[in-house]
Amino acid sequence: GATTHNTWLTPDRRFCITSDETPTGHLRVWNVEDPLHVIAVGQWRHPEDEASSMHNVLISGTRAYCSWYTAGLEVIDLTHPDFPQRIANYDTFPSHAPPVFAGAWGVYPFLPSGTILVSDIQTGLYTIRIDPDAAAVHVEVRDGSNGEPVAAHLEFPDEPLEPGLSHDTREDGALDLFLTPGTRTVVARAFGFAESTSQIVVDGAVNTATIELTPLPSGSVAGAVRDAEGDPISGAQLAIAETPLTATTVADGSFSFDRIPAGTWSLEVRRFGYRGETLPIEIASGGAIEQEIGLVPSPITDDFEADRGWSVGASDDDATSGIWIRGEPIGTGGTAPAPGADHSEHGTQAFVTGNGGGPEGDDDVDGGKTTLFSPDYDLSQIERPWLELQVWYASGDAEDPLSDVFSIDASSDGGATWTNLLDVSANTDGWREERIAIGRFLQIGADVRLRFVARDTGIGSIVEVGIDDLQIYPGREDEPYYDPLPEGVRLVLDPVFPNPFRDLVRVRFRTDQAGPATLDVFDAAGRRIRRIDGAAAAQGPAQIVWDGRADFGEPAPSGAYWLRLHTDQGERVVRVVRIR
Repeated sequence: GATTHNTWLTPDRRFCITSDETPTGHLRVWNVEDPLHVIAVGQWRHPEDEASSMHNVLISGTRAYCSWYTAGLEVIDLTHPDFPQRIANYDTFPSHAPPVFAGAWGVYPFLPSGTILVSDIQTGLYTIRIDPDAAAVHVEVRDGSNGEPVAAHLEFPDEPLEPGLSHDTREDGALDLFLTPGTRTVVARAFGFAESTSQIVVDGAVNTATIELTPLPSGSVAGAVRDAEGDPISGAQLAIAETPLTATTVADGSFSFDRIPAGTWSLEVRRFGYRGETLPIEIASGGAIEQEIGLVPSPITDDFEADRGWSVGASDDDATSGIWIRGEPIGTGGTAPAPGADHSEHGTQAFVTGNGGGPEGDDDVDGGKTTLFSPDYDLSQIERPWLELQVWYASGDAEDPLSDVFSIDASSDGGATWTNLLDVSANTDGWREERIAIGRFLQIGADVRLRFVARDTGIGSIVEVGIDDLQIYPGREDEPYYDPLPEGVRLVLDPVFPNPFRDLVRVRFRTDQAGPATLDVFDAAGRRIRRIDGAAAAQGPAQIVWDGRADFGEPAPSGAYWLRLHTDQGERVVRVVRIR
């Protein structure tokens, strides 16, 4: 289907060009000579940013000028309407953001000077000229040993119009672009191959070039993934760290990697329901390694496919929409603030804030906060427990993003007191794994409860949160669990967060022994307006939270404050700013 935003006729009125304002939307060409029998004759999809959304298309002469949101300006040649060709582009929004209504949304190509005006929602106004002498270049990258195509990264360091120009080829190793006439240097890089530098002669016509890459010396690794009983684990995800190489185990638990460049690598193994492992491997040229991998099962797992005792709502919740709910996520139409699917390999359910679907802003968190509580977990028999879960967080169009922090907290006393484990304030751009050493933050016992707080408490913005695939497992003996203090240091004050802040600020610190701790708050005139008592931990971090109020409960006004932390190991002072 299509989500047509605007249309424009070619000067001869034979063809109509439409823009699809939706992720993966693209330019379409229609023959409208007979309005009663409209025929689709051509289309152009964005080759580098297929998920991006298009906004407007305008036509001047034989060229279509497109404002393509996060992909910027695209200029498409319509000399042959059934075969639209890109002849120029300029990315006004270089951020690698998910498909959103951000970036270039207006273009004007009708100035007598030939200058093109482009307006970008975030980055401003651009004036652009197209080089009329630029020539089309078709590049193919191949494996020099067998002629197979190779997906590669190409750099053109001496391109006059855009020094440092670079592009990734398609999966078939091909790239089409425009370069200034002359002899141009191209540097090709691809994993598993030696870097190549060559020259392309661009003569103003259509140019073609083939680059052959030399494979690096390599070896292989194969084996199987098994559980504690020796039974095979299928569906385990394996990856060679810092490479594009991945594999998945089959029914008998087996896996294999070929053509791993010689050297020392880390093999990462993950499967929900088990503690992940990372193993060093040494690859020799022409060598073959057999690797058996055992995974430790997670005592506590929840993929949210069934109701396992979670509850929604705290006494002070005040959100008017976007309340936590367990269900099959319904994505946000047109953009991607809300997840369109859960994270589980075989499941469908997750906890999300609201689940209304529709346009962005429908059933997102508004008007306050909404709280989700886990059941109590017995962690008393789990050595060095780690919490691992998948998190989705998106906050867009926020004039006040500091008020929209998503917090993960824990309690070991039935909810009487809560300790913050993690604050998420930056978009995750999809599901993202978070891993937390719970014992660093609170005393582990038989009734540990988790709390997830999503909020939109400042100026209204779009806030969507989700969690999925939660598990708790014992830490590895060779993995540090507590962050050690530097040698000779007895007190460390970690960065306060958030700063600036609206509702509360967390002061985290580490000491070399347990004891009392006090936080004094001073205003800009040097007056102490609040004292908060806390405690230092023997190992791992401690924290004291200032809720932005003075000693008698009145809210402190906006402005700068100084926080002085006092412990038996010394004092530290930090400046914070409150905004209201």
